[in-house]
Amino acid sequence: MARLKAQEEKFCQIYTADIKRNGTKAAIEAGYSEKGASVQASRMLRRANIIARVRELEREAAHAAVDDPEKLRLHIYRQLVSLATSDITDVVKVVLPGDQEYSDAIDQDAEQNDGQYGLPFGDPLVYVRPTDSLPSEVTAAIKSIRKTKDGVQVEMHSKDPSLRILSEATGIIHGGDLTVNVSIADRIQAARERMKAQ
Repeated sequence: MARLKAQEEKFCQIYTADIKRNGTKAAIEAGYSEKGASVQASRMLRRANIIARVRELEREAAHAAVDDPEKLRLHIYRQLVSLATSDITDVVKVVLPGDQEYSDAIDQDAEQNDGQYGLPFGDPLVYVRPTDSLPSEVTAAIKSIRKTKDGVQVEMHSKDPSLRILSEATGIIHGGDLTVNVSIADRIQAARERMKAQ
């Protein structure tokens, strides 16, 4: 892996530590221009060396989390969110004839994925994005990728278990019943009122 510049390393560290994975915020905190931070973050998170470093930091964090219950909780939460928010279109893209030329579509997607080309199949054009250019939140949601006689079959993990666990953890669901948990909103409102009073 090519050595990262200090600012890129700082971006990776901040991005990985943020449970919400806010690339724009990480870019700003790493010292990139606030005006172009969103575009800068998007570009960096498509680069193979940045993705590789983020994955390396995630593995380090996962190992460190074993002995720290709070870090372990955050690691598990992040994995659940990755599974719950997964989308097959992050891995497989379909381009219909007439949308644009097939070769243009492939070139455009490769440009967005650090120059890595996907595998194209048939008409309409269906292609699988290169996994090296996918962030770990996406690859964690892939259950399997199989080569078939007609192309490639991609299967994602089911969202249902992750959504149920997250729903229970956040208080949306209690024992199978759907409820609205307003205690957090109440606490925020109370805190705002305390701040106004000071």
